[in-house]
Amino acid sequence: MPLKFAEEGVLKKVEIGAEHLRGTLFEQVAQVLNPGEKLSVRAGKYGMFFIWFDALKLRLHKDWVEPAHFRKPEVDQVLQQLRRLLER
Repeated sequence: MPLKFAEEGVLKKVEIGAEHLRGTLFEQVAQVLNPGEKLSVRAGKYGMFFIWFDALKLRLHKDWVEPAHFRKPEVDQVLQQLRRLLER
């Protein structure tokens, strides 16, 4: 969520950042911040990021990974046989 600050830390503009986020929780959070409010920051554009921890944890969990991404015991056996052949 981009925030633009003018000189002396006055909040100039609060943006949603993406059209598909309108009408969501992010828009409600943006309404909490009032343009014209003075904060102790330098002038410029800042990006504020919100992370939904439970969704991130689910996304990074391994249960959703396709079985093709794991080695099967049969593949290990073939690899061991190839190693033995190459060692000769």
